[in-house]
Amino acid sequence: MVNISIIIVTFKSADLIEKCLSCIRKNINSFTIELVIIDNNSDDETLLNIKKFSSEIRQNLTVQILENSENIGFASAVNQGLKEACGDFILVMNPDVFLFNGFLRQSVSLLNEDCEIGLIAPQHLSLKNKIIPSCREFPDYSILLWEITGLSILFNKSKIFGRWRMGYFDHKSVREVDQPMASCLMGKKEVIDKIGPMDERFTIFFNDVDWCRRFKEKGYKIIFHPGIKIYHLVGHSVKQRKYSMIFHSHFGFYLYLKKYYKKRRHRLLNLLSGIILFVTAFIRIIIHFFKKNCRKIK
Repeated sequence: MVNISIIIVTFKSADLIEKCLSCIRKNINSFTIELVIIDNNSDDETLLNIKKFSSEIRQNLTVQILENSENIGFASAVNQGLKEACGDFILVMNPDVFLFNGFLRQSVSLLNEDCEIGLIAPQHLSLKNKIIPSCREFPDYSILLWEITGLSILFNKSKIFGRWRMGYFDHKSVREVDQPMASCLMGKKEVIDKIGPMDERFTIFFNDVDWCRRFKEKGYKIIFHPGIKIYHLVGHSVKQRKYSMIFHSHFGFYLYLKKYYKKRRHRLLNLLSGIILFVTAFIRIIIHFFKKNCRKIK
């Protein structure tokens, strides 16, 4: 009987995966754990390190490794894991996440206490124990406007201009949120099965936004709890393919608007938003290119 299935998508994660898996092992306690690891065609020692870990005999822990011949994206890889997961509870986490001791016990306890909770989101900390903002509100057209005008930066703590990144929230109290980072989310399998898999049109970005919105639309709460903690090395995979990630983040925003704002009156706004997102993505890529090359010259 598998109590908890833990789904991890890896891509060139050799320098992180051993620490990530070690933290999971410390959290086993009385649970039976099933690790489902999906590798998106890493060309480093990621798989070697995973297989080394899985070869060690341990009680109450099994490891299943799915090796993809190409990088199929985060959403598709998570969905592969969801098809294989058999646990009563499912934790989706990144390899750049290190669980605090007691994480699984606390999360399971909260999910059992309240059947209306769809997902539990932990407090994210840097390795220097600084809080990393990890929750956002659902985006819309106004959010895009505040972003491109810079008002979201100038008034980052405003509940109007800064509401997407929730600059007004200190991430120190328990509260219901719209969309926490998908780098570490836990829920009951029976609830996740009702919501369904991630939308694979959102290959890298906004799959978590869409998924969380579907939880909320089904009437489930998404709870941020600062008493449940993780260390998170934010953006480890993103930094490896910066240009591609910039494009996918902007394209994901556009797809999200098209999916949830699809009435006739939204068509022109979607077109204008798409143009703005494409142009700003291009500008960001150019800026990053020059910054990168200036550093090389220095």
